[in-house]
Amino acid sequence: MAVVHPNDPHRYFFGVECDWAMYHSSPSVKERDLNRQQFLENKSWNNTRILSCNWWKNRSVEIERIELIIKGILEEEMILQKV
Repeated sequence: MAVVHPNDPHRYFFGVECDWAMYHSSPSVKERDLNRQQFLENKSWNNTRILSCNWWKNRSVEIERIELIIKGILEEEMILQKV
């Protein structure tokens, strides 16, 4: 899932990936994930992952965690803009 920046509707700034634990056990998958993460970070995206088992067990906790991360990123951007 991609999140649009609230102050710039033409720019994504945050990504949420959802997968399962077994998916990341393969070395080739880990390398692909690292490459994807580096690509997105080069585009000024921040990323987080949700394990699907955590999403199904307690969705509200995962949503709150993502909201806190996004809030922190936006607050940090505001501080940097003032400097």
